Amino acid sequence: MTHTLAQAGKLLNVGEFALFSASRADALKTHTAARLRAKVRRARTLRDKFRDLLKRQRLATRSRTGSKAGASGAANQRTKQKAELFADVLQRFEKRLAQVEAAEARAARAKARVQAHLMLARKRRADAATVAGRQARVSSKAPAKRPGTARKGWQPSESAPSVRHKMQLDAAGQKAIRGHVSAKGRRAQAKRDGRG
Repeated sequence: MTHTLAQAGKLLNVGEFALFSASRADALKTHTAARLRAKVRRARTLRDKFRDLLKRQRLATRSRTGSKAGASGAANQRTKQKAELFADVLQRFEKRLAQVEAAEARAARAKARVQAHLMLARKRRADAATVAGRQARVSSKAPAKRPGTARKGWQPSESAPSVRHKMQLDAAGQKAIRGHVSAKGRRAQAKRDGRG
């Protein structure tokens, strides 16, 4: 049952009327999810309060009047109207809260999709840069081709296995180590020559 401002003004005190006013259609649109949750708690508390009060009043009236329903004339009508009013207010707050939470969930999913696409694009750019860097290093290390050579690394004066072995050593960075070992050998020989 929908209640008007005039009806609510006659039934409610100032705090209750403020909660009722906050549940009106124009005011509902301005509330955040957190504020709506607080309003739902307050409306539920008031609805339960007036339902319990109505039950207690009916029991008291039943014992006084002997009526099985516990109602006699206009007795307890104000409490009943308040319970119905706050049930209606609670329903409006809960409906609006569900709408706001659904909108927030949609926005969060959209944001997560955008973040996933951005991360994927960053990863692809990084992978492309890594591949380009490797290709640049490989092309800078590759020996210059001699005119007339049919295959990369082919040397006309040496046998194929020795050329392949040198290429493998160069690819593994063995050139610096071989230079170091030969220098060590020369120093050792110089020491031996100096003793003699």
